[in-house]
Amino acid sequence: MSNPLGKIKSHFFPRMNSASLATALLTVVNTSEFHATSTYAWTSDKPPAPFLTGEGLPGQVAKNKTIMNIEHIPENYIIVSGLGSGYPKNLLIVPLLLNKETIGVIELASFKKFDDQTEWTIKNLAKIIANSIVTKLRTFRGKK
Repeated sequence: MSNPLGKIKSHFFPRMNSASLATALLTVVNTSEFHATSTYAWTSDKPPAPFLTGEGLPGQVAKNKTIMNIEHIPENYIIVSGLGSGYPKNLLIVPLLLNKETIGVIELASFKKFDDQTEWTIKNLAKIIANSIVTKLRTFRGKK
Protein backbone atom coordinates (compact mmCIF):
# COMPACT_ATOMS: atom_id res chain seq x y z
CA MET A 1 0.00 0.00 0.00
CA SER A 2 1.36 3.46 -0.78
CA ASN A 3 2.23 5.84 2.03
CA PRO A 4 -0.71 8.23 2.56
CA LEU A 5 1.47 10.66 4.49
CA GLY A 6 3.93 10.85 1.62
CA LYS A 7 1.08 12.02 -0.60
CA ILE A 8 0.07 14.74 1.87
CA LYS A 9 3.61 15.88 2.62
CA SER A 10 4.90 15.96 -0.95
CA HIS A 11 1.94 17.74 -2.55
CA PHE A 12 0.68 20.18 0.06
CA PHE A 13 3.04 20.92 2.91
CA PRO A 14 5.97 22.35 0.92
CA ARG A 15 3.63 25.16 -0.14
CA MET A 16 1.93 25.46 3.23
CA ASN A 17 5.05 24.86 5.32
CA SER A 18 2.88 23.46 8.11
CA ALA A 19 3.26 19.93 9.40
CA SER A 20 6.34 18.85 11.29
CA LEU A 21 5.14 15.44 12.49
CA ALA A 22 2.53 13.09 11.07
CA THR A 23 1.09 9.67 11.77
CA ALA A 24 -1.44 7.64 9.78
CA LEU A 25 -3.41 5.06 11.74
CA LEU A 26 -5.68 2.59 9.99
CA THR A 27 -8.25 0.25 11.44
CA VAL A 28 -7.88 -3.51 11.36
CA VAL A 29 -10.63 -4.82 9.09
CA ASN A 30 -13.93 -5.41 10.94
CA THR A 31 -12.60 -4.19 14.29
CA SER A 32 -12.45 -0.92 16.17
CA GLU A 33 -8.68 -1.16 16.70
CA PHE A 34 -6.35 1.23 14.86
CA HIS A 35 -2.64 0.65 14.14
CA ALA A 36 0.03 2.96 12.71
CA THR A 37 0.73 2.28 9.06
CA SER A 38 3.05 5.18 8.29
CA THR A 39 4.74 8.07 10.04
CA TYR A 40 6.63 11.21 9.13
CA ALA A 41 9.36 12.56 11.46
CA TRP A 42 8.61 9.87 14.05
CA THR A 43 11.78 9.42 16.12
CA SER A 44 10.90 6.57 18.48
CA ASP A 45 12.10 3.04 17.78
CA LYS A 46 8.60 1.84 18.64
CA PRO A 47 5.60 2.61 16.43
CA PRO A 48 2.76 4.71 17.82
CA ALA A 49 0.60 2.68 20.18
CA PRO A 50 -2.58 1.16 18.74
CA PHE A 51 -5.88 2.45 20.09
CA LEU A 52 -9.57 1.62 20.06
CA THR A 53 -12.41 3.79 18.79
CA GLY A 54 -13.17 6.36 21.48
CA GLU A 55 -9.78 5.95 23.17
CA GLY A 56 -7.60 9.08 23.44
CA LEU A 57 -7.80 11.99 21.02
CA PRO A 58 -7.39 9.94 17.81
CA GLY A 59 -9.99 7.48 19.11
CA GLN A 60 -12.44 10.32 19.78
CA VAL A 61 -11.93 11.56 16.21
CA ALA A 62 -12.56 8.03 14.91
CA LYS A 63 -15.74 7.76 17.00
CA ASN A 64 -17.13 11.24 16.28
CA LYS A 65 -16.02 11.26 12.61
CA THR A 66 -15.03 14.94 12.83
CA ILE A 67 -11.76 16.85 12.61
CA MET A 68 -10.17 17.92 15.87
CA ASN A 69 -7.98 21.05 15.73
CA ILE A 70 -6.17 21.52 19.05
CA GLU A 71 -4.20 24.65 19.87
CA HIS A 72 -3.33 23.90 23.50
CA ILE A 73 -0.97 20.92 23.29
CA PRO A 74 0.12 19.05 26.44
CA GLU A 75 3.66 19.96 27.55
CA ASN A 76 4.93 16.39 27.17
CA TYR A 77 4.10 16.39 23.42
CA ILE A 78 7.40 17.14 21.69
CA ILE A 79 8.66 16.99 18.11
CA VAL A 80 12.25 15.81 17.64
CA SER A 81 14.14 15.85 14.34
CA GLY A 82 17.70 15.93 13.09
CA LEU A 83 17.56 19.72 13.30
CA GLY A 84 16.50 19.87 16.93
CA SER A 85 13.33 19.63 18.97
CA GLY A 86 10.42 21.77 20.06
CA TYR A 87 6.85 21.90 21.23
CA PRO A 88 4.15 22.01 18.57
CA LYS A 89 1.65 24.86 18.54
CA ASN A 90 -1.14 22.96 16.83
CA LEU A 91 -2.42 19.41 16.46
CA LEU A 92 -4.82 18.43 13.69
CA ILE A 93 -6.44 14.99 13.82
CA VAL A 94 -8.47 14.04 10.75
CA PRO A 95 -10.69 10.97 10.24
CA LEU A 96 -10.42 8.94 7.05
CA LEU A 97 -14.05 8.22 6.22
CA LEU A 98 -15.62 5.95 3.67
CA ASN A 99 -19.41 5.52 3.54
CA LYS A 100 -19.69 7.20 6.95
CA GLU A 101 -17.32 4.63 8.52
CA THR A 102 -13.93 5.59 9.95
CA ILE A 103 -11.24 3.49 8.29
CA GLY A 104 -8.33 5.52 9.60
CA VAL A 105 -7.06 8.65 11.30
CA ILE A 106 -4.27 11.05 10.36
CA GLU A 107 -2.62 13.05 13.13
CA LEU A 108 -0.55 16.11 12.19
CA ALA A 109 1.49 18.30 14.54
CA SER A 110 2.89 21.71 13.61
CA PHE A 111 4.98 24.53 15.01
CA LYS A 112 2.51 26.89 13.32
CA LYS A 113 -1.27 27.14 13.60
CA PHE A 114 -3.14 25.24 10.90
CA ASP A 115 -5.16 27.92 9.12
CA ASP A 116 -8.66 27.39 7.69
CA GLN A 117 -7.35 26.83 4.15
CA THR A 118 -4.93 24.14 5.31
CA GLU A 119 -7.61 22.42 7.40
CA TRP A 120 -10.04 22.51 4.43
CA THR A 121 -7.37 21.09 2.10
CA ILE A 122 -6.44 18.27 4.47
CA LYS A 123 -10.11 17.44 5.10
CA ASN A 124 -10.69 17.06 1.36
CA LEU A 125 -7.43 15.21 0.82
CA ALA A 126 -8.50 12.76 3.56
CA LYS A 127 -11.49 11.79 1.39
CA ILE A 128 -9.18 11.03 -1.53
CA ILE A 129 -6.79 9.04 0.69
CA ALA A 130 -9.65 6.97 2.16
CA ASN A 131 -10.90 6.11 -1.33
CA SER A 132 -7.37 5.27 -2.49
CA ILE A 133 -6.79 2.96 0.49
CA VAL A 134 -10.02 1.05 -0.11
CA THR A 135 -9.30 0.77 -3.85
CA LYS A 136 -5.81 -0.60 -3.16
CA LEU A 137 -7.17 -3.08 -0.60
CA ARG A 138 -9.76 -4.34 -3.08
CA THR A 139 -7.11 -4.70 -5.77
CA PHE A 140 -4.80 -6.53 -3.35
CA ARG A 141 -7.57 -8.91 -2.26
CA GLY A 142 -8.51 -9.54 -5.89
CA LYS A 143 -4.95 -10.72 -6.66
CA LYS A 144 -5.02 -13.36 -3.91
